[in-house]
Formats: sequence, structure tokens, C-alpha cells
Amino acid sequence: MTSLQNIVLILTAAISVISLGVGLLNFLLNVKNRRNSIREKVFEKQLEFFLELNGIMSEIMSQSHALWNPKIESTDEDITAFDENIDLLDDKVSKNSLIIPDELDSNFTVLINFVNEYLSDYYKGDSDFTEEKHEKITLTIIDINIDIEDYLAIDNLSNENMKISKGERIESRLALEKTKHAKS
Repeated sequence: MTSLQNIVLILTAAISVISLGVGLLNFLLNVKNRRNSIREKVFEKQLEFFLELNGIMSEIMSQSHALWNPKIESTDEDITAFDENIDLLDDKVSKNSLIIPDELDSNFTVLINFVNEYLSDYYKGDSDFTEEKHEKITLTIIDINIDIEDYLAIDNLSNENMKISKGERIESRLALEKTKHAKS
């Protein structure tokens, strides 16, 4: 073999190795991007789910308040609606258990079990709606909401959005000032 053939052979081997490396890098990036898109999809589903649950839990808190408050006369329909919302919450949590972090899942279970035991005692005539029980329901829901905010990093996102918004406002003001100076 001539030295030119050796050089061509070495260059061909080098190009093959580089192509293999680029292909491997491309494969790794595709796998990582797929994981990121799955994470984004799961986060989106969690956010939708938690927003829906927030509405249900807010309704449960309002109904609980109305049921124990002596100034508000409760009817059987009010108790039935309260019971139905607890069942709805339980159903939503059960159907979405795949996307609920374990800590939050156990908090939902505590709330649902407490209210179901409470309602069972109420229907048997062993218990009445009291301010103490209402407070326990309210505090449990507040704890769940705080845990959801922490899990979703809502405060971090809000702060980040405020910084972005502030940056956009500053850029808008600077552009406006440039326009004013250009007209002068």
C-alpha cells in the first residue's frame, strides 16, 4: 500500500468513528428529549388534575362550613351534596392515582377517610356536624393545598414569571424611551 492509500484508509476509519459517535450522541439526546416530553405531559396532567381537585375541595370546605354553622339551616340535600362531593373527590383521586405523588395520595386518603367516617357516624345518628370537625376538614384541605403548591413549585414559577414580566416591562420602557429620544 502506498502512503496515500494509508492516509485515505485512516481518514475513512476516523470518519466512521466520528459518525458512530455522532449517532450515539443523537440517540442519547433523543432518549433525553423523550423523557422531557413525558415529564412535561405528566406535569400538565397533574396541573389539570390538581386544579380540578382544588375546585372540589373548595366546595367541600364551603359545604362543611354551612353544615356546622348554626346560623345556616342545613337540609338533607345539603348533606347529600356534601357526601356526593366527597365521593367525587375519592373517585378523582382513585382514577388519577398514577400521577399523584405518594405523600399527596396519603393526604387525600386521610381527608376522605375522616369525612366518610364522620358521615357514617352522622347517618347513624352518633355524631353531628361540629365546628371542630369542620376545622379538621378545613385544615386538612389547606395542608393538601400547601403540599400541592410545594410539589408543583408554584411559588418558584410565580417568582420566575414575575422576573420575566418585570424584564419585559423594563425592555418595553427602554424601547419607549428610545422612541421618544429618536423623535426629539
